[in-house]
Amino acid sequence: MAAVTEAHHITLEGVGADQIDETAGVIRGVKLIGNVSRNGRDYPDSVIRDGIEHYAGADVYLDHPKNPGDSRSVTEKIGWIENPTSVTGKGGFGDFHFNPAHPATEQLLWFAKNKPSKIGFSHNASLRMGQKLNGRDQIAAIIGVRSVDLVADAATTASLFEHVDNPSESDEMKIEDLTLEQIKSERSDIFEAIAKEATESADQTTELEELRAKVTAMEATEATRKMETAITEALESAGLDVKDEKQCSPAFMKVLRAAEETDQAELIADRAELLKATEDKVGFTPAKTTQDPDTKPTSKNFFEACCSR
Repeated sequence: MAAVTEAHHITLEGVGADQIDETAGVIRGVKLIGNVSRNGRDYPDSVIRDGIEHYAGADVYLDHPKNPGDSRSVTEKIGWIENPTSVTGKGGFGDFHFNPAHPATEQLLWFAKNKPSKIGFSHNASLRMGQKLNGRDQIAAIIGVRSVDLVADAATTASLFEHVDNPSESDEMKIEDLTLEQIKSERSDIFEAIAKEATESADQTTELEELRAKVTAMEATEATRKMETAITEALESAGLDVKDEKQCSPAFMKVLRAAEETDQAELIADRAELLKATEDKVGFTPAKTTQDPDTKPTSKNFFEACCSR
């Protein structure tokens, strides 16, 4: 995620005489950046296309500063860049406007006309690094261009060479110093990935909570069913008819369901004992499990005794 500074060197090789206008003080169509960097970094066409605007008006200095963020002397400034444009598969190009009166201009023009591979441009730019691909760093964005420097490296035998500066401390985006707004602004891809993951996580959490709620409801329903079955069996075992509201009134059943299991057994036993006592007094026989379901007690006093329980 760190922003780094790289000097990406492109020679003037390929510049034709018709591109050099000494009177106007401009060399047109110079290459500012390529797709491939010799230090193992690749600049996709989309990155160059999106970042080419940073080269517009960029100052051109002689040589690189000692450190990427150092201030530059006016005597080092030799010109500026105009009309930057990107070309798919080739890189970024622009017009180099130079100062005809600068002490180094004569030397610049000589090399441009006779040996353009010996000098060239190297951007002093801040970059946002992407992922590696086949062992090479993929540049995710060109954040800014401090300058486009005119450099030479007589010891380099390749026609395309570059000088790479170490990242300056001011360019480092340390993870502990990052804010949400910085991530959103500088690494929208990471921000969107985090947001997407958070949304998916929230959706999964909601789905999990809904599933847990359903399971809890099912467990509660099953527990109620089991309790009702146990109560019915206990009542029938005691000779009580759970469907007969005279024997098992709604109030009695409500109390029975709310009671602990051990208390339920006592309540049922008490109700059965009360019915038996009533039977002895009024000649009523409590319902048995084998009793005809249409058989009903006829003692009003018994019902009143049960209901008043």
